[in-house]
Amino acid sequence: MSPSSARQQAILEVGRRRGLVRGDVLDRILAEASATGLTQSLHSTLGQGQLDLLQEAARRSRYACPRGCVQLAFEDLATMAALACPRCAARLVPDGEAPGPRPTGAHPAAAGAPRLIGGYEVVEELGRGSFGVVYEVQRPGIARRFALKVLLRASDDPELLARFRLEAQIASKLEHPGIVGVFDAGQHGELPFLVMELCPGQTLRERLRRGPLAPEDAARLVAEVARAVAFANERGVLHRDLKPANIIIEAATGRPRVTDFGLARDRSLARSMTRTGDVVGTPAYAAPEQLRGERTLDARVDVYALGVVLYECLTGERPFLGADVVALAEQVLHGALRPPRALNPRVPAALEEVCLRALARERFERTATAARLAEDLEAFLAGGAPVARSSERRRQAGPRPPGGATG
Repeated sequence: MSPSSARQQAILEVGRRRGLVRGDVLDRILAEASATGLTQSLHSTLGQGQLDLLQEAARRSRYACPRGCVQLAFEDLATMAALACPRCAARLVPDGEAPGPRPTGAHPAAAGAPRLIGGYEVVEELGRGSFGVVYEVQRPGIARRFALKVLLRASDDPELLARFRLEAQIASKLEHPGIVGVFDAGQHGELPFLVMELCPGQTLRERLRRGPLAPEDAARLVAEVARAVAFANERGVLHRDLKPANIIIEAATGRPRVTDFGLARDRSLARSMTRTGDVVGTPAYAAPEQLRGERTLDARVDVYALGVVLYECLTGERPFLGADVVALAEQVLHGALRPPRALNPRVPAALEEVCLRALARERFERTATAARLAEDLEAFLAGGAPVARSSERRRQAGPRPPGGATG
């Protein structure tokens, strides 16, 4: 393979297009390549672990001519000196993973994934994003399989690495049937990984793409999630990024499972990976006090997010919309909330009341805890038993502290 072969160029191009390598790192690789060649530059700039993952992504891609002349597999590039169409010389473009089944009897790692990561044998890739890859893995000699998440670009983003490690610390101590467990953590070369319970199923986000849930199903699902969140909250952990994408509906049982504690705050660790004034979480699910960048947050930020999830399950829409984060924040902080029944008349009035209390803009009018939200939903499911009105909750909470200080 030449120092600047088509396959090395493909690895670099896939890394750039999928955001697996930061722009400044790419600039450094290219600058060094002019003196040492691309092969040497890749090896010296990237660690072996990250290079393995980039090679895997490149091997699973096809390379298409933008003029439609050819579409080539990674193996087809072996004899080519440049990532260019052999017919018209246009630069080939990676267009996603190559289709088709694996060869019979071949181990999935042969497709390019590392065969072993921290002593775990890779079975197959489950998914990838801008910051990481998730594999199905097994431990030699143990029949049970796990999900292993590898953090990419760890050396480029110290805060991302710190959050990843904090997730491992927090989630590993939360043993609850409604929370995806974390069992192990380690390092593969310079890339950190954590080992989680394998939980096959679709996310709630994927389910909601087909439309809203039946009101009773929505109440039941969010009640179960609220119980899991209450378990975490009662142990000093705020999730702070609850949303449908972080709730997996387990295929075997239909039970919702909470995952991704990467933005969580653990009071027992007395730290958070955000600076004062930062907005934490996904803005569409963030409580008003999060969007205002308030320093002192409590379990009611998770209650608010659960209210947004319930609203979305009932209506198929989020309670507030905006063209960008600034417009969305303006709506959350000052806009009029459309009642769920205005979008879906089938929502019972009692269930709408529960949802609206969870979404109260002032935290002292909001449902006080995730456990109380679960009780309200369970009361509705049991036959619409009356629940405390927000005015009663204000009296229970006591007078509001001056200046909106939190309790």
